Amino acid sequence: MQSFHSNGKLMLTGEYLVLKGAQALALPARFGQDMKVEANSENCIHWTSTIKNEPWTEVVFSLQGIEVLSTNNKPIAQRLQQVLQAAQKLNSSFLSSTQGVSVHSNIGFDIEWGLGFSSSMVSNIASWAGCDAFELNRLTFGGSDYDIACARTNAPILYQIQNNKPQYRIITFDPPFKNRLYFVWLNRKQNTREGIDAFDKSGDYTDEVIKLNAITNKMLACIDEDVFMDLIHAHEKLISDVIKLEPVKQRLFSDFPGTVKSLGAWGGDFVLVASEINENDVFAYFEKKGFATIVRYSDMMLVNA
Repeated sequence: MQSFHSNGKLMLTGEYLVLKGAQALALPARFGQDMKVEANSENCIHWTSTIKNEPWTEVVFSLQGIEVLSTNNKPIAQRLQQVLQAAQKLNSSFLSSTQGVSVHSNIGFDIEWGLGFSSSMVSNIASWAGCDAFELNRLTFGGSDYDIACARTNAPILYQIQNNKPQYRIITFDPPFKNRLYFVWLNRKQNTREGIDAFDKSGDYTDEVIKLNAITNKMLACIDEDVFMDLIHAHEKLISDVIKLEPVKQRLFSDFPGTVKSLGAWGGDFVLVASEINENDVFAYFEKKGFATIVRYSDMMLVNA
């Protein structure tokens, strides 16, 4: 049996402009996706997926051509088929045997959370297939690839696209006020590809990238919570001006005593919350607003593990 694991992810800084070369502070999540592969006596690929160990998707693929023979989840089966076929293009020996295989994948988080179901799946399949995970992602889901870097790194990273290639390095990011940082889910999944498509990638954002990089680097060095919250506000203002959307705090949480920052494509998934008020009051505020999924920073992120 072969076993694989890939982390989930969140981008704390750099959204949208990472596509124009900005540095992004990105963190792998404690939540991830596990995958086990073993031979079976059937002449097929038998794929089962669970979410937090609860049954979700079952697909039977043919070995020849990786065609969908049966499934209870056609959209996911088609995405899996696309990734498996792309992996075979990158490594012609992948799934070339007549020996059937059984694959079981367990996603350790709600896939609506936007923590990287697709990227952790791609990363695991790339490890199994013996191909480049970044190339496999470009052939299938696309995007900035930072999520692939997080899937395969167990510590915070500073990520950047240079000469159309992903570059990243492990960094130390462990703010002393992390016990007053939270992640709140906005009750909806934001489609990252739609968010990217809505961003005008043809524009010249040289000045904005320089300003954003300065904010990110100040955040990395920040030990003062008030300064950190000011940096969040500056980051939100800069991205708001670029994409012409209202920051999430103004839109939903204008009366919150603290700061709120969108993460990734604006409009859904998790937001980062920083506040000096009592933790119980933070939970009560967001629950009263109808946002009951609140995760403490230390419960969400892998921090220089």
